[in-house]
Order: sequence, then C-alpha cells, then structure tokens
Amino acid sequence: MTPIQPADPVARRFAIALLVAIVVVTLPGYVLLEQWLSDLGNKSPAEGLQKLLTFFLWGTGVFSALVTAVGVQMWHVGGRTKQSMRFPPPGMKVIRPTPILLGPQAVRRGTFFQIIGTCLIVLAAALLITAFYFQTRLH
Repeated sequence: MTPIQPADPVARRFAIALLVAIVVVTLPGYVLLEQWLSDLGNKSPAEGLQKLLTFFLWGTGVFSALVTAVGVQMWHVGGRTKQSMRFPPPGMKVIRPTPILLGPQAVRRGTFFQIIGTCLIVLAAALLITAFYFQTRLH
C-alpha cells in the first residue's frame, strides 16, 4: 500500500483564507473596473484608446508576474522532488492527504513539474512581448 502524507490543517486553513481574501479583493475591483470602463466611454477616442492600452499593458504585466511566480515555484518544487526522489518533498505541507511517490516515479513527477514551470515562464514572457508589440503597433 502506498504511504500517504496527511493534510496539514494549518496549511488548509491558510489556503481557504487566501481564497476568501482573493474573492473579497476581486469583487470591489470588478465594480471599480466597470465604473472605469463606463467613464472611459465619455473620453475622446484617442484619450480612451490610450487609457485602455495603458490598462491592458499593466494588467498583462501583473498577470505575467503571477504566472511567472507560479512557474518558478513549480520549477523549485520539481527540483526539490528530483533531488530528494520523493514527492511531496520532505517538509512540504499539503492541503489534502497525498500519496507519497518514491524513486523513479518521484523523479518523473519532478521533471514534469519543471517542464510545466518552464512552459509557464516562457508563456508569461511571450504574453508580455506580445502586449508590448501591440502597444507599439497601435501608437
């Protein structure tokens, strides 16, 4: 039988609290975005386009930074997994009971995490490059 790493109740509570905080912060942001977009309709077309492009570029930058952070974290966890030949790596907290993988299975999982992490970082960079390209083309 495969050994199971039990869930950490503190990590689970933290994950739930983080999810609630994201929702609480996002809802007012959505209302403010709707208000900003309706105010944008009262601007001249050139000014409206400039403000919209600036918002698009900032939003793309923030989104790319978050995706890059997830990619770096996946790369790091994949490296720790490959080094220890155990998934989840020693000391990693989990929010649900997780089967422990050892040996070649863990190395495959770590390699997979590193591939996904690399893809996320490359895609975030491509998104930023595309956003800047469109920003310069529309000016």
